[in-house]
Amino acid sequence: MTASYTSTSASADVVASGPACAQSSLSFSVIAPTGILFVREGNVQHDKGETDIGIQTAVYLQPDTVSFQFLYYKELDARTYATGAWSCFNGKSHNPNQGLIPVGADEVGYGSLIGDDEAESSYCGSYSKPFPDSVESLGIPSVYALDPDGPTYPAFSVTLQTAKLTPTGNLSMKKGAAIGRTTVASPTSEF
Repeated sequence: MTASYTSTSASADVVASGPACAQSSLSFSVIAPTGILFVREGNVQHDKGETDIGIQTAVYLQPDTVSFQFLYYKELDARTYATGAWSCFNGKSHNPNQGLIPVGADEVGYGSLIGDDEAESSYCGSYSKPFPDSVESLGIPSVYALDPDGPTYPAFSVTLQTAKLTPTGNLSMKKGAAIGRTTVASPTSEF
């Protein structure tokens, strides 16, 4: 029997036969990853009186109708666009994971689990009310691979990660579909 691998959508035919059996075949479709789902877990991370916010997420490879267990995933570098309270991080790296991460088992309703991820705003110092209208934004590209030593393939579209601070002290963080909200005056909290 010979096996071949494909990194993209394709059709495949499996043909089997044995000495005392008739030949049998089965056709099926190979489905490539189509997206990433970020699901928020736990509390919003924040230090009371400061202009910081963060969320922790579980990350899933989609669609949920396919198991991508044994593939590998990695976020690539992206440069930060930052204004206001976070302007000291404008143009800086978001420090992506360094190596490929093995994709785990499928979780019904979500997709194949990649792992946990933390999205946090920058911190450039203390500010007081009215706070500077501030935005921090990243478009994070990602790749997937069939094995850790093989080539990588671009994964769908980029993931948008944004943080916002309003002059009244409202803070929000969003990565993909995962959202967290707090205020500068809210009590200190951890993920």
